[in-house]
Amino acid sequence: MANITTSKKDFKYFCAQVKYYVREFGLGDYEINFDHKDFADEGEPLCNSIAGVRENSNSKAATFLLNKDWSDNESPNEANLKRCAIHEVGHLLLCDYYFCAINRFGVTPDQITTIEHAVIRRLENFILER
Repeated sequence: MANITTSKKDFKYFCAQVKYYVREFGLGDYEINFDHKDFADEGEPLCNSIAGVRENSNSKAATFLLNKDWSDNESPNEANLKRCAIHEVGHLLLCDYYFCAINRFGVTPDQITTIEHAVIRRLENFILER
């Protein structure tokens, strides 16, 4: 198994892609941070991932993470880094919806519907403004 690591250049590209898709999906209400680190000591679910995001629906903050170690995965080329960025931004896109779903007790149907429609509007804007 080859020792494949992500470079500062890879991290910069990943960050640029995340910023692009955060903007395109209308997620500007979140404070966005980045970290480039080895996930080996992170525990589940990150220890087996090549990228991740830690989001907080209440504080509207998210930290996007890129693993330095890609030894068990494909090379960190632009296509793979872009796919990772889109995937992690997708988690942020659904963060509010997920938060309500896992904390469904005390959440009204109107709250879930409001969040659902916010996601749909963001998707509409993304698709229709292209």
